[in-house]
Amino acid sequence: VTSFTFDTPDLGYVPCNGLIVGGPSGAAIIDTGNTYAQGALLLDAAKRLTGRPAKQAVATHFHNDRTGGIAAMRAAGIPVFAHPFSVGLALAHGERVPDALPGLDRGPVTVGPVELFYPGVGHARDNITAWHQPSGTLFGGCLLRATTDNRIGNLDDGDIEAYPATLDPLATPYPNRPLVVPGHGSAAGDGLAWTQGRVKEALAKL
Repeated sequence: VTSFTFDTPDLGYVPCNGLIVGGPSGAAIIDTGNTYAQGALLLDAAKRLTGRPAKQAVATHFHNDRTGGIAAMRAAGIPVFAHPFSVGLALAHGERVPDALPGLDRGPVTVGPVELFYPGVGHARDNITAWHQPSGTLFGGCLLRATTDNRIGNLDDGDIEAYPATLDPLATPYPNRPLVVPGHGSAAGDGLAWTQGRVKEALAKL
């Protein structure tokens, strides 16, 4: 699990999680950091930790805390895959633009050592998850909340009413998930079940 911080006007410094996953053909970097410098650090860490250069990266949605290091990945010749929606959303919002991954809008797609899945709209219209079967690690990105956080998070680009139908499909294919990593904060406990509870609370207040 990787983690950087970025400074926000309202919340101060916010921890931002990602993954480095080793594989036979090279590592996969899940989420690219907030800046070029962080992206470069991730590339170096991937090589040191796995013994092989990274071969691919993933942006789990279009926001800058996931796409900020794309330029560093591109400078190293590494593609950065994302949902096709992410391309249009990044262009529309002036963010760094990832590469559309064909088929991700129709079902799970394997990229290197991880399975990527688009469950639906939640934190953002394009949020995807990453699953690493050998370790039982589910990376939920900003779709999932840390178990230490009672808030549902920023929904400026999401839809709270669509959230339940998006989270439910995650529980079925990944029932045994000893490590669930949210986009921000602690990876302790089951962030999927926790987020389902926070969504129910938020909907009850509407």
